Amino acid sequence: MRRDPHPTDGRARSAALTAAGRRKFRQLWEAGESIRTQAVSEMSSDDARTLVRLLNQFAESLDPNAIVVKSVTEG
Repeated sequence: MRRDPHPTDGRARSAALTAAGRRKFRQLWEAGESIRTQAVSEMSSDDARTLVRLLNQFAESLDPNAIVVKSVTEG
Protein backbone atom coordinates (compact mmCIF):
# COMPACT_ATOMS: atom_id res chain seq x y z
CA MET A 1 0.00 0.00 0.00
CA ARG A 2 1.00 3.57 -0.49
CA ARG A 3 -0.54 6.79 0.74
CA ASP A 4 -1.14 9.53 -1.79
CA PRO A 5 -2.33 13.10 -1.32
CA HIS A 6 -6.05 13.46 -1.86
CA PRO A 7 -6.66 15.21 -5.22
CA THR A 8 -9.01 17.88 -3.82
CA ASP A 9 -8.49 17.94 -0.04
CA GLY A 10 -4.97 18.87 1.04
CA ARG A 11 -5.65 17.60 4.57
CA ALA A 12 -6.56 14.08 3.47
CA ARG A 13 -4.62 11.13 2.12
CA SER A 14 -5.83 8.23 0.02
CA ALA A 15 -4.56 4.68 0.00
CA ALA A 16 -3.62 2.81 -3.16
CA LEU A 17 -2.14 -0.56 -3.97
CA THR A 18 1.44 -0.64 -5.17
CA ALA A 19 2.41 -2.95 -8.03
CA ALA A 20 3.41 -5.58 -5.46
CA GLY A 21 0.06 -5.09 -3.71
CA ARG A 22 -1.83 -5.61 -6.97
CA ARG A 23 0.13 -8.82 -7.62
CA LYS A 24 -0.65 -10.10 -4.11
CA PHE A 25 -4.32 -9.18 -4.52
CA ARG A 26 -4.50 -11.17 -7.80
CA GLN A 27 -2.78 -14.12 -6.12
CA LEU A 28 -5.25 -14.08 -3.22
CA TRP A 29 -8.22 -13.58 -5.56
CA GLU A 30 -7.20 -16.62 -7.60
CA ALA A 31 -6.67 -18.69 -4.43
CA GLY A 32 -10.25 -17.92 -3.34
CA GLU A 33 -11.86 -18.72 -6.70
CA SER A 34 -12.96 -22.24 -5.72
CA ILE A 35 -14.58 -20.97 -2.52
CA ARG A 36 -16.50 -18.25 -4.39
CA THR A 37 -17.57 -20.72 -7.07
CA GLN A 38 -18.84 -23.18 -4.47
CA ALA A 39 -20.75 -20.48 -2.58
CA VAL A 40 -22.44 -19.10 -5.70
CA SER A 41 -23.23 -22.54 -7.12
CA GLU A 42 -25.39 -23.25 -4.06
CA MET A 43 -27.52 -20.12 -4.68
CA SER A 44 -30.65 -19.85 -6.74
CA SER A 45 -30.53 -17.43 -9.67
CA ASP A 46 -32.77 -15.02 -7.76
CA ASP A 47 -30.50 -15.11 -4.70
CA ALA A 48 -27.41 -14.55 -6.87
CA ARG A 49 -29.05 -11.53 -8.55
CA THR A 50 -30.02 -10.16 -5.13
CA LEU A 51 -26.46 -10.60 -3.87
CA VAL A 52 -25.00 -8.79 -6.89
CA ARG A 53 -27.53 -5.97 -6.50
CA LEU A 54 -26.71 -5.54 -2.80
CA LEU A 55 -22.95 -5.68 -3.37
CA ASN A 56 -23.24 -3.09 -6.15
CA GLN A 57 -25.30 -0.87 -3.87
CA PHE A 58 -22.67 -1.23 -1.15
CA ALA A 59 -19.79 -0.48 -3.55
CA GLU A 60 -21.57 2.58 -4.97
CA SER A 61 -22.19 3.92 -1.46
CA LEU A 62 -18.44 3.79 -0.82
CA ASP A 63 -17.36 5.16 -4.19
CA PRO A 64 -19.68 6.75 -6.74
CA ASN A 65 -17.15 5.76 -9.44
CA ALA A 66 -17.17 2.09 -8.41
CA ILE A 67 -17.21 -0.60 -11.06
CA VAL A 68 -20.71 -2.06 -11.24
CA VAL A 69 -21.20 -5.70 -12.19
CA LYS A 70 -24.05 -5.93 -14.69
CA SER A 71 -24.80 -9.65 -14.28
CA VAL A 72 -23.66 -12.67 -12.35
CA THR A 73 -22.51 -14.43 -15.50
CA GLU A 74 -20.57 -11.44 -16.91
CA GLY A 75 -18.29 -11.31 -13.83
